[in-house]
Amino acid sequence: MPLAPNGLKEEPIGASSDSVELSTWTESEVMRVPPYYSNVPNDPEVHHVFSDCLVGQRIPFPRRRSGTNGHPLCDECAAMPFL
Repeated sequence: MPLAPNGLKEEPIGASSDSVELSTWTESEVMRVPPYYSNVPNDPEVHHVFSDCLVGQRIPFPRRRSGTNGHPLCDECAAMPFL
């Protein structure tokens, strides 16, 4: 696996053996944002719409692209009751 400029291993989003648990949120803790997705080829082909989405937060800002790119909503964003 290639090393990132900071010397750490670079893994595609969702490729880690650590699974991301879906979170329990309250409406005051969640902020809806314009849709975005990862431009990394090995990352899951999903988009995100909440600032507190743990999967979306793992995408570094330089790798985020605006819009949905035709990808479905990620499971964590879809599980939030504030859609």
